[in-house]
Amino acid sequence: MPADLGDIFGSAPTASPDPGLVETPVLTPGATSEPVPTEVWNAIEIWLPPQFDPEGNTPAAQILRNRLNAYQLQTGIRVRVRIKSEAGAAGLLESVALTKAAAPMNLPSLVLLTRQDMETAALKGYLVTFDGKSLLIDDPDWYPYIQQMAFIQGSQFGLPLAGDTQVSVYRRAQVGAVPVDWDAIIGGTSKIVFPAADFSAYVTIATYLAAGGKLQDAQGRPQVEREPLLRVLEYYDQAARRGLFPANIAQYQTDLAAWQAYQDKSADIAISWASRYLSQLPADSIAAPVSGIDGTNISLGTAWMLTLTDPLVSRQPAAVELAEFLCDPTFQAAWTAAAGYLPTRPSALDQWSDQSLRTTISGIIQTTQTMPSNDVISSLGPVLQDVVLQVVRQQSSPETAADQAMERLLPLEVK
Repeated sequence: MPADLGDIFGSAPTASPDPGLVETPVLTPGATSEPVPTEVWNAIEIWLPPQFDPEGNTPAAQILRNRLNAYQLQTGIRVRVRIKSEAGAAGLLESVALTKAAAPMNLPSLVLLTRQDMETAALKGYLVTFDGKSLLIDDPDWYPYIQQMAFIQGSQFGLPLAGDTQVSVYRRAQVGAVPVDWDAIIGGTSKIVFPAADFSAYVTIATYLAAGGKLQDAQGRPQVEREPLLRVLEYYDQAARRGLFPANIAQYQTDLAAWQAYQDKSADIAISWASRYLSQLPADSIAAPVSGIDGTNISLGTAWMLTLTDPLVSRQPAAVELAEFLCDPTFQAAWTAAAGYLPTRPSALDQWSDQSLRTTISGIIQTTQTMPSNDVISSLGPVLQDVVLQVVRQQSSPETAADQAMERLLPLEVK
């Protein structure tokens, strides 16, 4: 390993705890006088999903492995990495929940969670806040939509490691000029694909926002407004009538399914995620902001968040230090470019070597807004999915579908 890892991957942490530090819990009045085991530690543990495994055989894995090794060399603190599924019974969030309940002292120091899972974990009390432990999120060198994701109900629960956002991907030879909005799509002949059966309805929500719709009422309750929703459904209806959707679009529940349809050339335009495009960079395609309405483009953005779960107070400074070390812009520039994700800091994107791609991504990020809360998505998503499917299947008119959505989403006390 080169001796100048600190120069290559960013500055070293400025302080580190003693790896041999012993924490002796203080007995409170009335507590048992039985001996309490001391906690001796010389390592911190981080849980990651498989796509971020530093032991993989990819350039991104090598860059992350070097970064973790640099931290170990410069602090003397060992870093243990455990790989867990992104979701499911043995996934990251569920593993945190089970460990928190059964053996909290076995929790790792850091867990890399999606922004959506971070929100769930924070509200259920699984996480330790960064409040009073780190000031890095106050640095102006964060994209605003990314910076907002670090907070849940006013407290900071994460540091953003890698970003992602919705994009439109076009097959250049077939599409020609990039459609700036849905009017341009309807006026063309290229088929467009997105996961119409997605229970979260991310694409429809983004297009609804671009139409001027609001997702919450004055009381903060999830809502949709009829006129913006009707405009979206009318565009879907026109696309369906003109044969601009693949025949199986109503069966695509996931982004992967829609992307596969694009790769199979069932469509020449796909609304997908930046990470899907960046991880493959298909030679015949370009990316652009998601087509909106009346020239207003809005993409929904999310991120992978470093969250603090360490139950040992004496070890938390080292965990925070590692999280900050991984958010260094120079490291982020190399790692995100290799991993196919978006940097979370403008200075990191500035260091991408591909100028054309850098310009493209910068333009997309300018249209990106933070993903709505889990409560909003879970309340609105299934209703929007249902009415979208009715329209794309030509089973209902846009007007009828919009009315059904409004009826289903009326607050219970109003019904």
